[in-house]
Amino acid sequence: MMRIRYHSSARNEVIKAATYFEGQTNGLGNRFLDEIDRVVLDIADLPILWPITKYGTRKRILVAPFPIRYITK
Repeated sequence: MMRIRYHSSARNEVIKAATYFEGQTNGLGNRFLDEIDRVVLDIADLPILWPITKYGTRKRILVAPFPIRYITK
């Protein structure tokens, strides 16, 4: 399994999104965090499915059904 590191900005964005979702529906923030964990483990298990960008990071992945891009602007 590959090593996973979180950029501080990404970590802050995930926390902000989880807080937002929890404010919408009790328990939804935890469901969001569980989904983030699942996706990250998928990437760690099969990193070749997510090509490395020119910046040396893996491409971003949308975490369905959570529309993060709408809440973090």
